[in-house]
Amino acid sequence: MKEKLAKIKAWQKTFKEKVIDNAKLKWFRRGLYGCTFAWALLLAFQSMPYYAAIGAGEEAFKLGHYDKALQSFEQAYVVCQTFGTGWQIDKRTARAMNNLAELYRIQGRYKEAAPYYEKAAEAARLSFAASRPEPAVALNNLAMLQREEGNYQQSEKTYLKSLELWDKQIRQPDSIQYASTVNGLAKLRRDQGRYQEAEQLYLKALAISEKKLTRNDVGNAYLLANLGGLYRDLGQNGKAEKYYQRALRLDLSALGDEHPDTAMDLNNLAGLYREQGGYGEARTLYERALKIRLKTFGPNHPLTAKTLMGLGDLQRRLQNYDEAQRYINNTLSIQRSTLPPVHPDLAITLDTQGLCYLQMDQPQKARECFAQALKIRQQLLSANHPDCFVSAVNLAVANSLLGQGSQEPIKLSLDKLSQRLGPDHPTTRVEHAIVALPASLKKVPTEDLRELSATKPQ
Repeated sequence: MKEKLAKIKAWQKTFKEKVIDNAKLKWFRRGLYGCTFAWALLLAFQSMPYYAAIGAGEEAFKLGHYDKALQSFEQAYVVCQTFGTGWQIDKRTARAMNNLAELYRIQGRYKEAAPYYEKAAEAARLSFAASRPEPAVALNNLAMLQREEGNYQQSEKTYLKSLELWDKQIRQPDSIQYASTVNGLAKLRRDQGRYQEAEQLYLKALAISEKKLTRNDVGNAYLLANLGGLYRDLGQNGKAEKYYQRALRLDLSALGDEHPDTAMDLNNLAGLYREQGGYGEARTLYERALKIRLKTFGPNHPLTAKTLMGLGDLQRRLQNYDEAQRYINNTLSIQRSTLPPVHPDLAITLDTQGLCYLQMDQPQKARECFAQALKIRQQLLSANHPDCFVSAVNLAVANSLLGQGSQEPIKLSLDKLSQRLGPDHPTTRVEHAIVALPASLKKVPTEDLRELSATKPQ
């Protein structure tokens, strides 16, 4: 080995003396430098339209101007196709594909987003060294889409693969991108009902982000909102409100009162106040969120549907049943046209509609809704997930009101829910109240199942 190194060094020395430093070979040096400079100029000239388009798209994306962002990202992707035979695995192409996928995901266009995420992940794997963060970030983005589609098993595999790259290859535990991946896994754990794991992961991600960015940076807002959602799930409303308010303050200060991230914060707080009985405040916040989402996303978007569902549930609690059903049916129409047929948001809306039908003294229609919600959740979630027990209780209650089935399924599901969440959890208390309904259907409690909070794009 030492002999080989010595030979290489001797060759380098000879080449320098005989060629590089040889006055007679100026032509060679000039030709070499000229070719290199010309090649660099060619690459720069070729890349100028790409960087102009990608920069304009990313700026529009940050401002929530998604139509402009889409136009620019598509233009950048077209330019990428002029980069030669290897354009599909070019680093610039990977960036353009990832940006397109992100935009499609936020717009609820999951089928269009998926192939771009998959191609971006493959391009990043082939184009970047294993120690670079790009391959892991691309996997994180793909896992996020899989989670939002309700494909929890595949999402978990992809998240863990991304984190394995961070731990074994990249080794940057203080990176903001690493914190984003930890946050993604935390959201998955929350969706799976693994709340303790989710809390630990969220707090870890927030600690990294606040240390890197400082506490009052807007980059922390999505983590604060996610922690608020977790504590809302756990019935810890004081903590939930604290984190939601912090997120709103950061987004308002940095992004303004018409940004889609601000709409998410408003929607989160509205859902919390609705569950606490603050109906007037909840309605005001929902209407502010709806105005932003209609302007940004239009009337047929999953995030617009979330706000409509919140307003529908608010009207149900106020016993304005016709108005509630109008909102709920509008929500279902949007979700069925934009989301996969097996999706957690659909199950939540169906449960809400079922409760509305119970209050309207229509147990047959309620049973149909609860049965559909339970079927979706059984396909998505583990058998001991609290949402499965909630749907099972609701379905058993509807069957009981129709004179079908015994009280045993109700008691069994209710006991399992109590064991899973605890007897004093808001959801457990609500289900106990629903079980006591038969004497007077019209008195369904004004507290019930939570609405899943909208999640901020990563």
